Amino acid sequence: MTTTDTSEDTRVRVVLVDDSKQVRTVLRLALEADGRFEVVAEGHNGKEGAELSALHQPDIVVTDYLMPDMDGVTSIPLIRKGAPDAKILVYSSQGIVDNEPAATAAGADAYFEKYARPSDVVVAITSLAGLDD
Repeated sequence: MTTTDTSEDTRVRVVLVDDSKQVRTVLRLALEADGRFEVVAEGHNGKEGAELSALHQPDIVVTDYLMPDMDGVTSIPLIRKGAPDAKILVYSSQGIVDNEPAATAAGADAYFEKYARPSDVVVAITSLAGLDD
């Protein structure tokens, strides 16, 4: 992974939403190591993710599909309402065939399988943010 010297003002702002603190930590470390991203908030369910998105106005929201209390797909309309300019990447431990159609129908900009390498997720987020090398 290449680290780019980017000032905090130009970094892509990201909200991470997953009920697993370990998954959030791995993603945050991978994104921050890239140098072009700043994780501005982390939430543990869809409701919290929507609230944090409205508060922080991120460029990208990365949300798990399956979470307690409110799942990622259910939260998409709330995220869109509170942070209308944010791009939303939904990811899941279940395969693309199982969940991508519902995520896309709800308004997700991209879908990714959860257990990919963190570097692959960074590549997907990079593309979603329009930072393709």
